[in-house]
Amino acid sequence: MKTLKTILKRVEPPHWWAGMGLKKLQLLFYGNNISEYNITCSSGLKILQVSQSENSNYLFVRLDASEIEGGTYLFTFQ
Repeated sequence: MKTLKTILKRVEPPHWWAGMGLKKLQLLFYGNNISEYNITCSSGLKILQVSQSENSNYLFVRLDASEIEGGTYLFTFQ
């Protein structure tokens, strides 16, 4: 059984902050066949769109960041 730690290799941008003036944010998740997973996130962030590229190692996630506050947000891949 693979764990996400062995699958997820990188997240871009690696960090962002509340009050940075962006209402929408796009994250890139990179890892071995990461596009095969469904993604959810913790409260405060709303997923607007999930896009896959032709390469299954990339997953693009657009978020509504207009309501975020400082803190840690959890993304779950199933």
